[in-house]
Amino acid sequence: MTSSGEKSSEKVKALEQYWPILEKVYPRILRDVYIETERPLKEIFTPGRKILTIINHSTPLSWLPAICLLADEILKAGGGKRRPIGVMDRFFFQHAALKPLAQFISQFDSVLSFDEIMQKFDGKNFTDVVIFPEGSNCFFGPGDEIQEFRSPRFLELALKTQSEIFLVVHRGSEDWALPISMQSQDIPFRAYLPGWLNEKISRTGILAIPKWPAPIDKFKMKCEIYRPSIDLNDLPTSRRKRLEVLWAEAEKVQNRMRELNEQLDQI
Repeated sequence: MTSSGEKSSEKVKALEQYWPILEKVYPRILRDVYIETERPLKEIFTPGRKILTIINHSTPLSWLPAICLLADEILKAGGGKRRPIGVMDRFFFQHAALKPLAQFISQFDSVLSFDEIMQKFDGKNFTDVVIFPEGSNCFFGPGDEIQEFRSPRFLELALKTQSEIFLVVHRGSEDWALPISMQSQDIPFRAYLPGWLNEKISRTGILAIPKWPAPIDKFKMKCEIYRPSIDLNDLPTSRRKRLEVLWAEAEKVQNRMRELNEQLDQI
């Protein structure tokens, strides 16, 4: 989440306004689906309730089937009037071909800082924030695993806005990327990669190359409310110490998502 001085010129869109596009994509990528929720979604996505949805990334393009299925289920549960903020990486706003997509999903003209997202979410215009906490780390690991989170501050956002945390874990789109082993430092083109990219690759030894999305025979999803073991009073005023507390809690979130991922693997 990085800073931006631009304001959105778009009228706030409700979930039902995204559906005409998602409805066309859905049958092209999803054949059979399975979804299991802790409670009926109509009891979770109630009017006026603030929800912070956390979704695993799997592969670079796996957000698409996840959003299609989840949006469909929330609409069926009567949540068509909900107004989401989609948190997008700065990368999407910096490339002309991707910027319109980022603006459409995020509902903003440019990337927002943490404080800007919190201000928008804490107001009356938005009911939901949707975050994929692994972010670009999905490029550096197998699609069937939960990768490290890029930031734990989604927890701070939830605590400060008194919103519920809704965990979503999915399986089925792992083949949408080709994981290439990059263990060897002798691979010729590694010498030409930026330092940050080499550092990421060195952590896992894998670079996941996106593939053209093929229809998914069975897409599986498990969802539940996550109840943090910390509250707002547990956050120190010191940024360094606050991040330590948040990272400790984020590890619990990650472990729970890994448990759900393993459960899906058995279905």
